[in-house]
Amino acid sequence: LGLVAALRERRYERGCRTAVVVTVEGSSSPALRRMMRRLRDLGAFVVHAGMAAGGDHLHHFPLRAATIPRAGRLVCTDLADHLACWAPGGVADLHVIPSAYDAAEEVFRRLADVGHADGQGSVQVINLHLHLDADAPGSPLVKIDRLANACHALLRVPYENMVVTDTERLDGTTATADLLIVR
Repeated sequence: LGLVAALRERRYERGCRTAVVVTVEGSSSPALRRMMRRLRDLGAFVVHAGMAAGGDHLHHFPLRAATIPRAGRLVCTDLADHLACWAPGGVADLHVIPSAYDAAEEVFRRLADVGHADGQGSVQVINLHLHLDADAPGSPLVKIDRLANACHALLRVPYENMVVTDTERLDGTTATADLLIVR
């Protein structure tokens, strides 16, 4: 808490405060919820481990999301800009989902059923970060487009509130995607 408070006191020459992203894993115990609330009150953006996310994957997510995609390939927007725009005191859940459309569609349905999309604005932004082999034959754009459409339809997130891109995972190319649901 002291480190977050000190970082939030720092200002850039433009006068804005330092953005702080904190990753948290563990159950949703009352103590953890209190800690997350205190971090958010200090202005940290908190990313909580969701389905299949944890360990190094969770804790390296903000760093990986801010890196330039390999070979300069860019599908949507620079995620570093997106991370910098997260509202201080916000919260998000990071899920690791399959990147295959049918399996991902099932996950989107489950997330919608448990209340991540209630149709009343509970989901502000979706960040879908696919782990693909950018050098594989064919284009990953078709796969990205199908997942973005399923995400839009099932989680009821407007397209303008979605950031979709692709890169490889730190431990190599996998058939997964990071789904960050900003609430």
